Amino acid sequence: MMVADQTKITRYKSTGYSAIRTVLAFFCGFFICFVPVIIYVANEIEKTLPDVANLFHHRPAQPLRIYAASEELLAEYGEERREIVSIREFPRVLKNAIISIEDAKFYHHRGVDYSGIFRAVVRNIASQENSQGASTITMQVARNMFLSKEKSYIRKIAEIMLAFKIEALFSKDQILEIYVNEIFLGERSYGFAAAASTYFNKSLSELSISESAVLAGLPKAPSAFNPVANYQRAMIRKNYILERMKELNYLNQEEFLQAISEEVKITKRANTRDSSVQFAVEEARKMIYEHYGESTYKEGFDVELTIDTRLQKAAHKELRDGLMRLQKIRGWEGVEGRFNVEEKVLDKKNIEKFLINFPDSGVLKAAVITEVLPNGIVKAMFRNGEVITLFSESGAYSVLELTKSSISRKRRIEKGTVVRVKQHAQNKWVLSQKPHMEGAMIAMDMQSGNILAMTGGFDFSLNNFNHVTQAQRQTGSTFKPFVYGAAIEKGFFPGFIVDDTRRVVKPAQRGSASWAPRNYANNYEGDITIRRAFIRSKNVATVNLMEAAGEDYVRNKALSFGFIPDFHPPGLPLALGAGLTSPMHLTQAFSVFGNNGAMVSPILIKSIRQRNGDLLYKAPDVSVRHQVISERNAFIVDSLLRDVVRSGTARQALRLGREDVAGKTGTSNRSKDLWFSGYAGGIAATTWIGYDDPKSLGAVTGGTIALPVWIKFMEQALSGRPEIQVTVPPEVSLIGGDYIYTEFLEKRICSNSMSNYVRSPYSCDIK
Repeated sequence: MMVADQTKITRYKSTGYSAIRTVLAFFCGFFICFVPVIIYVANEIEKTLPDVANLFHHRPAQPLRIYAASEELLAEYGEERREIVSIREFPRVLKNAIISIEDAKFYHHRGVDYSGIFRAVVRNIASQENSQGASTITMQVARNMFLSKEKSYIRKIAEIMLAFKIEALFSKDQILEIYVNEIFLGERSYGFAAAASTYFNKSLSELSISESAVLAGLPKAPSAFNPVANYQRAMIRKNYILERMKELNYLNQEEFLQAISEEVKITKRANTRDSSVQFAVEEARKMIYEHYGESTYKEGFDVELTIDTRLQKAAHKELRDGLMRLQKIRGWEGVEGRFNVEEKVLDKKNIEKFLINFPDSGVLKAAVITEVLPNGIVKAMFRNGEVITLFSESGAYSVLELTKSSISRKRRIEKGTVVRVKQHAQNKWVLSQKPHMEGAMIAMDMQSGNILAMTGGFDFSLNNFNHVTQAQRQTGSTFKPFVYGAAIEKGFFPGFIVDDTRRVVKPAQRGSASWAPRNYANNYEGDITIRRAFIRSKNVATVNLMEAAGEDYVRNKALSFGFIPDFHPPGLPLALGAGLTSPMHLTQAFSVFGNNGAMVSPILIKSIRQRNGDLLYKAPDVSVRHQVISERNAFIVDSLLRDVVRSGTARQALRLGREDVAGKTGTSNRSKDLWFSGYAGGIAATTWIGYDDPKSLGAVTGGTIALPVWIKFMEQALSGRPEIQVTVPPEVSLIGGDYIYTEFLEKRICSNSMSNYVRSPYSCDIK
């Protein structure tokens, strides 16, 4: 028995030795066969690897940010939202949360966690998937900075090799700093500082432990653990990270319990594309891009504008309201579109898809009519599926009237038509209409040149053409101050008499066909003072004055204000604003009369800094000034412009209750352009309204449409601003109750020395 047992033991030993020999032979064969292959592959990969030393010079892309004068963020441009932060400033709690979940041995390995890789390989073989990566923070840096996101063993080898190289050149804190600033964390956010702002509207230093854990959970899968889109899933991962932090002694029991019980509130950063500022920020963006090119969106420029957000919002609102009032005067012009009710069901899904082509515009919401009942009740549906009942108003937008079968199909409201509605009161919606015309509003500080407000149209999202800077429109009577100013310089003073009798300008005087200028409403007064002709905006008298002063002389004087010569051709029609200019330039030119004859250059960009604080550009505290006319000439024209408000075509502006309000109404031929340009309290502002394709706006004027917009804006703009006091300049005298240059008294200006249409009321023996 003993012999048999011994034999069996010997056989077992022999079998065991054989198995060991087999395993050893396998591994020897593996190494003999595959190690050379691995070495070869590694050498080939080595040849393609980038130089990690480039990380020393790496500058992460940072977006362009545009701020108001109040430092309020107005807009952000760039694919990557990023805020660079030094690792020295990085919160300890967030740092620990990241290490706990992403790489617990970060400060102990040399780029690769071998045990982690072994576990990942085993799991991948078991699951027959390539899902477990076991990438350390260093390996993630290597992948994010140099490699593709393709999952393959070749890429993994490259990742490991780059990790070794990075660890050899950079300290752990340097590596971690690259990681926390470069990692993508969803919502266009790169780096944890940007993510803190995006998800919590906080800086890194303001984050709680629980919020830090939420952010630490994002690198693994920014979409899956996005707390906005997948809140519950994000909270589960947050709790897991907190447990890991406790296990690794980064949190004590009290800190853990407090963090785990905290209710995390997501407060997304406010929309940085406020509709009221879009024209201004787009103008600034174009200016910056013109200078810096593609670097505009990468170099982390912080741009401060001169825009006052309070006034910007006011300009935006008042212009929109003015355009909607004018549209209502013009009446209902028809529905915007038609949903095919014969082919498709009027449900939320179809309506939402259909209304993509009809974006909402501020208070004006697009809706599809779903029911028109015999009792006059009309129902409509928004893109979100909400159904409303339209309240019927009387007048231009009467729902009851517009549903009648007698109304033309273009104008008739029926099932399937697309309309605009606005909220009249709580749960009360009324029919409205998107204006077919456009407008512009600009306000500028006359001393500094700072642009305080700029809105270039009804809605930037519907029409991004900036009418403030890009539109060249007929000025109408807003050009008259430049005509009268030139005539005054020639010796035709406000107290002189001008003929306001209807006349025909002969062809020889025009170089073309005869022309009969007409006053508004065919109102003619005969002999009147030049001052009265101005404040009553008399066309015939203005033509006569330009003729008396000399067409070329007046034109050249006007061009000295910067008007474009090609847009202001010679001829008497120029006196009535036949030339073209932009609201921006008209505002700049008008400011001369309220600025002692000096013109300032408009300033929109106050400063440009890089995110690190380096100053690249700073506007002068006082804009470049150019003396266009004399102080005394500006004073007299200013007195005329003030009288337009006191007793002329702009008397509505008296409601501002100020003595320094000055300006001029303007209406171009056939009411194609409506203007008011003026100033008060050191602010020059202009309102323009018209169609993009110039056509008549109907029986309206600059005084009835543009002026009310200007007044409503200035009511807010002038709040807290003192009145501008003026004094009579030297060498200006009073005679007969009006102003004249003192030296002209010595020349004995009298009727004998005047033209056929202008004469002095004073005798030749005046002293």
